[in-house]
Amino acid sequence: MRYAWDRCVSQNDQEVIHWFRLAAKRVDAAAQSKLDVKSMRDCGIFQDNQVTIKWFRFTAEQGYAAAQYALGMMYARGHGVSQNDQEAVHWYRLAAEQRYVAAQYALGVVYEQGRGVSQNDQEAVHWYRLAAEQRYAAAQYALGVVYEQGRDISQNDQEAVHWYRLAAEQGHAAAQYTLGMRYARGHGVSQNDQEAVYWYRLAAEQGHAAAQYALGVRYARGHGVSQNDQEAVYWYWSAAEQGHAAAQYVLGMRYEQGRGVPKNDRKAVHWYRLAAQQGYAAAQYPFLF
Repeated sequence: MRYAWDRCVSQNDQEVIHWFRLAAKRVDAAAQSKLDVKSMRDCGIFQDNQVTIKWFRFTAEQGYAAAQYALGMMYARGHGVSQNDQEAVHWYRLAAEQRYVAAQYALGVVYEQGRGVSQNDQEAVHWYRLAAEQRYAAAQYALGVVYEQGRDISQNDQEAVHWYRLAAEQGHAAAQYTLGMRYARGHGVSQNDQEAVYWYRLAAEQGHAAAQYALGVRYARGHGVSQNDQEAVYWYWSAAEQGHAAAQYVLGMRYEQGRGVPKNDRKAVHWYRLAAQQGYAAAQYPFLF
């Protein structure tokens, strides 16, 4: 039988898949699941979802955590099965109880959001913490947010910063941006413009729109960096291209005033209009008359 994913992988990968299939025929749960995880990575959503579900369910029922987690994702997203939050939680839990870190984080998310379970911040924190202690960056960031907001635990800026930093040091863009804001405002850390710029830049270079805008503001005002209108415009433009309304408005002003770019009323109106269409009040004002 030629499987739908065969045409998605390289010639070298065919050899790997061949041996995985042999292992799978011997009822090797790990090999069966690895085969399908590899297919998911190479092809995205499988073209033959029924085959996929068969393999994942078989290996999941044998207790293989990666397959349990993958099956949970399929139920959560409705890929190859009817979307079912309760089934997603069932499979996430089985994997999470085996310390499968992505499942621990996913279980934290469903408890936080109340999807397939009763909303429960205490349970969310429990699972986030287990994943965070295994250095799972998304869980570290989520735990930072919990401490910042004081949900079911005492609000603690220092603890929030601790978890944000751990995630940021692993390259988590939202954590880098949040840590930048903390340094900019002196929340849970000593105020430090240079540190703010450092973390904003790391997030901005990963395409985080809010960080790009924040870095533009820093260059515009000369806070933590040498004042530079051209750099400010570059970062405003980067954020504006991603639909960041404040960046679109400020870029419109830059074109209207000719600061950091040649004056261009047509481009000014273009960016004002985009910001106005998103409900940005200051950008809407000129269009009222």
